[in-house]
Amino acid sequence: DAYDAMTSKRSYRDPLPQQLVREEFVKGIGTQFDPKYAEIMIRLIDMDSEYHMKERQETGEVRSKKEMRFDSYRSAFSDGIRIANYLTKIRIHCKGDAGALSADPIPSLILFDSLDARVHDHDAREKELLYLEYCEIRLDGHIINGSARDIHCSDSRLLSTRTPDWQEIYQEGIDYEIEAVRFKDHLRIRIKSDYQYIENIIALPYSSLYSYISFTGQDCIISNIKVSKANEPIGETEIPRIADEISYIQGPVGDIPNLQIDGWRSDATLGIPLGDQMELNFNSMSLPTARLVWHCPFVLLFSADDRKVEGKNYRELVLIRMDGECCAVEDEVKNTTNVTVNEHFGNWETWKQKNKDGITCRITICRKGNTVTTSTQAAGITTYSVTTLIHDDLQNICVALTGDQCALTDIHVANISAADKSENV
Repeated sequence: DAYDAMTSKRSYRDPLPQQLVREEFVKGIGTQFDPKYAEIMIRLIDMDSEYHMKERQETGEVRSKKEMRFDSYRSAFSDGIRIANYLTKIRIHCKGDAGALSADPIPSLILFDSLDARVHDHDAREKELLYLEYCEIRLDGHIINGSARDIHCSDSRLLSTRTPDWQEIYQEGIDYEIEAVRFKDHLRIRIKSDYQYIENIIALPYSSLYSYISFTGQDCIISNIKVSKANEPIGETEIPRIADEISYIQGPVGDIPNLQIDGWRSDATLGIPLGDQMELNFNSMSLPTARLVWHCPFVLLFSADDRKVEGKNYRELVLIRMDGECCAVEDEVKNTTNVTVNEHFGNWETWKQKNKDGITCRITICRKGNTVTTSTQAAGITTYSVTTLIHDDLQNICVALTGDQCALTDIHVANISAADKSENV
């Protein structure tokens, strides 16, 4: 009922974005919501990356409409298509609106981020939904920069022997193929038609923000929209850099390298073999774009032959977040977690501000046979988790640090051998 209330349109407000809905469940664990069922709801939300569970509304979503008509400039926008490190191909057909054909009917794409994956063009919810427009790219190659750090046109050429008469072409209709892909804070967009090929590299202001493409235009109709995504992510060398990488881990280095985590579990330390007892102490600071309670460090217990998260023969056991959330893999372990707060916690807004200012974190892990106890302490929140391994065949159990939109520095590990420390460096 609470989920439906927050994700349905009301006369006085639009549906809440998925991330804000999730945050309300996290804040309500143990008070408004029974912890068991709140954790199930949170897990369902995490699995619903495309926000399919919410009540469907009539929108401009490009994958559900047969065509979109644009009258005056930026009079309407399609819903956003997320661009990540998997190549996205978008095919569209565009035709000038015969009833109002101007001398400049070329469509545009908007590159942006917002909590609800929609363009907000100076409307009342622009600030509330953290709308940020990186740039606008007309499909003829003209660019209007917004908040992008830099934009470089790496290729632009005509594919026909004569200069296109765009008004004539749009009267007949034109097909476009757009390829978009992203690696960290750099994004590449290729635009191809029968007449022109354009490639742009965009340096985004942050690695931790999302990126979406939305279509708009003037006196034109977009139809036959098809979206497909590749199955494999691109590598680091796929997009050439045009601006320096932004780093927040220039502080002191402890036993293992500092770690910047731009998105949910986007990076992790190399696994530290779990012995009888281990203690980790480190500093954490959430990134400037962090805005939610779980933008903080996590500790991960797992098994892998090469000690890498998602590595060879990887088996995840339990993920414990410093905000008190815990996610155990039920086929592998049985887990119970207790969370307490003290006078230093304050409230969730205080928690988020402390993370932005920087906090010290302590994690203690003990193992006796098939039972692992994990205690975390950070900014007034203490978690105590008891994890029982179900299977006896688990080998190479490791501990790794990860998180969401935070920078971990000065990481110190106690009660492991010097050989293990040196191997992590």
